[in-house]
Order: sequence, then structure tokens, then C-alpha cells
Amino acid sequence: MNTRAIAAKTILDILDNKYSLLTIEQKLVKLNLLEQDKSFIKLLCYEFFRHYYSLEKIIALYLTQKTKVKAKVLIMLGALQIFEIKQPYYATINETVAACKDLKIIWAKKLVNRILREITRNIEDITSIYTQNKAIDMPEWLCDTLKKQYPNDYLVIAQAINAKADMFIRLNQTKDTKKVLDYFDKNNIGYSFTNLKDCIKLDQAIDVKYNQLFQQGYFTIQDISAQYAGHIIKAANNDKILDACAAPGGKTSHILECAPQADITAIDIIDKRLELLRENLERLSENHNVNVFKHDLTLPLAGKFNKIILDAPCSALGTIRRNPDIKVLRTPNDIQVIKNLQSKILTNLWNNNLTDNGYLLYITCSILAEENQQQIKQFLAKNNNAKIIEIDILEKYKTSYGYQLLPSQQDGDGFYYCLLKKNPYF
Repeated sequence: MNTRAIAAKTILDILDNKYSLLTIEQKLVKLNLLEQDKSFIKLLCYEFFRHYYSLEKIIALYLTQKTKVKAKVLIMLGALQIFEIKQPYYATINETVAACKDLKIIWAKKLVNRILREITRNIEDITSIYTQNKAIDMPEWLCDTLKKQYPNDYLVIAQAINAKADMFIRLNQTKDTKKVLDYFDKNNIGYSFTNLKDCIKLDQAIDVKYNQLFQQGYFTIQDISAQYAGHIIKAANNDKILDACAAPGGKTSHILECAPQADITAIDIIDKRLELLRENLERLSENHNVNVFKHDLTLPLAGKFNKIILDAPCSALGTIRRNPDIKVLRTPNDIQVIKNLQSKILTNLWNNNLTDNGYLLYITCSILAEENQQQIKQFLAKNNNAKIIEIDILEKYKTSYGYQLLPSQQDGDGFYYCLLKKNPYF
């Protein structure tokens, strides 16, 4: 099957069923394709969603509202190749038109051909319009929300969350980290150190699928914004720690590296994510004693913990750079549902599982105040035994309630942190 057709079918599947782009690997494994074709399809899918609204506005100049979705997506893919992937126009047009057969929209051949040729004939003018649209490539509701929440910075934030994400790794401090640096130097893989001792930023992304040092647990891939959790919680060997919503295991493994004798419980609700969590723990620490199991955190959980990490379910809008489909699939109604779920889980863990004088670290990968500062403000109003604890390492990101990291302020994803202490005498 034509690679453009496979990309279009994958995109249509995501749009129709609200699947995550992360499932693309599983879909491509089932197809007998060359690695270079798989890489090209992934590139098309990710860049399609990254530039979705800019592409949509361009083809709206040529289409009527009655145009079927299959044809629309295929034309957007063709336009994407013209504007972003910079392939020869004739090859792009011919291959995109040929994809009509595999998509069973033979009737659209002339339409696809005509529109893509019109774009290339007026490339300077159309590129100018496209570039202007790229400044804010997001749905109107999200743009309005950012304008309201960040009136002076929303343009910079909009551009930052749509840029391609940098790749960060976390060195496993229980192993000889010099081996990793020597490997990078030997293979001319550029890197730089960050303000976190075990975090390194790579100049370019690398494929770790067959990397021996990765497989042997010398390092793991984790965004710098997510790596703060392990430093903030300050795990000790005598701690009893719950990592709620733990998959894929970045935080759990970091805690394990810092405090290998700690009593650690890691839970999640999705089977496939639990499987990934277990795989990562085995890779990073073969003889770990982490208690991993499935649980719905809206229901009672047995056990008391003096430290809880709650990486709460959220809109994930702070990770659009690496998950561009989120901005297309997420809706305002989703935010309200997510807020209610966050509140329920936070209250449940606070009342039933956190010991007195214990600490709960509330985390989201969102940049919306509704899920972050407002959530904590409402929680504090209902719980007079809760107090926000200062996080020195995040001082420059401090807000009235917790700490908000924005992609426009640093190289990592958008994240929110709030450390709460439970004391009945507050």
C-alpha cells in the first residue's frame, strides 16, 4: 500500500476513534514495511497533527464544506509535504494522487491533483499565508484560554508548545554513568548538562531500541520537566512511598535509584501501561522490590504512605510538542471531566492513604490553571490540614499556588508541581 495512504488511514483512525498517536508503533509493526517507510509514515502523521490547523486553513481556500474527510485529510497530507517536508513537488503530487486508489476514493483523484497543483503554482503567496497561520496552530478554544490566562505571553507559549520537543535522558546513578558519556563522545552524539545532575539534553534525538546501554539500564528517556519529581520528593530508604498513576515508570525508577531500600508501591489503571512500567523497572533495576499492581484511584486503596506522588490524569496540553494530536482531540468538555477526576483522586488519597505529617506531590503535565492552581486552591479551601511546601529548585516558576513550568520558559514540557504537607494542627 502507498505510504501516503497508510499515513492517511492512520490519521483517520486517530480522528475517528480518538486514539493516541503513541499507538502508531503498534499499528506499523503489523505491516510488512521497510524501516525507512515506517519512519516516513510516522513523520507524516506527527507533522500532520503538529500543523493541523494551519493546513486546514490553507485547504479551506480550495474546498467546500461537503468534501469528504478522506479526501480532505489526503489533501492536507499533500500540502504538508509541500510546506514542511520539502519533497519535489511532482513526486509529492503523484504519490498523493496515487493514494486515492488505496483509500478507495478514486473520484477524488482530479480534486487532489488540482488543489496541490494550484498550491505549487502560487507557492510564494500561499506559503506566506501558511507561515502566518503557523504562529498559533491550535483550536480557537485553547487559544482563547491561553490569551485569558497568559495575556502577555500567550503568543510565545503557543509557539513553544508547537515546536519539536528536545530529547532528555536521565542517567542511572546506581551504574557507571561515565560509560554513557563515553559512548556519546565515541559516536559523536552531542549533549549538554542541565541544572539536574543526572539529566542530559541531547543535541539530536537517538533511537534507543537496540542501544545496549539503554537496554542494560544505564539511562532512561525522560523529559527534564518530569525529572524534577524525583528530586522534589527526596526519597529515603525508610520511606513508604506510593507512586500513583505511575506508568510508564520514570518517577518510580528514579525513586528506586535514590532510595533502593524504600518501600515503594506503584499503581496504574491501564494494563498495557502497567506492562510498560514493569518492563522499565526490570530494565533499570533487575532485583527491585517495587509492589506494582492495577487499581482505580477513585476507589479506596489499602495502606498508608508517608510520601505520595500523584501524577494526576490531565489534559496533557503541556506535552503537545511530543504529542501534537492532543490539541486536535482534546475538547473543553474534556477539561471539566478531567478536573472532577483529579479532585476525586486527590481527596481520596489525602484522606485515606497519606499519613499525618506526610507529603503529597501533586503533578500534571498541563499548562491550564483549572487543572493546576485552581485545583489546589479549591483543595486547600476544603482541607485545613493541608499546607503548600516551598520547592527551592523550582523557585523561578512559583505561582500563587504551586509551580508552573512553561515550555516557553525552559526546554522541557509544560508541567505543574505542588508539594503538600498533611498536618492536623495547621
